[in-house]
Amino acid sequence: DRQGRNPRWLQAISQDVVPMRISELSWFTHEHGNRVKNRVAKDPAIGSISNCAACHKGAERGHYDDD
Repeated sequence: DRQGRNPRWLQAISQDVVPMRISELSWFTHEHGNRVKNRVAKDPAIGSISNCAACHKGAERGHYDDD
């Protein structure tokens, strides 16, 4: 987070697990559900699920909060 702490979702990952894709993490599925996959499928301009900036305007700066 902005105070230099690991976010809660990162703290929840076991230290012996090395996730290859953020989209495989349970919190990602919980937060985004199928709506991200559906949006990517409907809009070829997005390209892929890895284009976080398509939905998160602050993604380039590491800001993903929608609030």
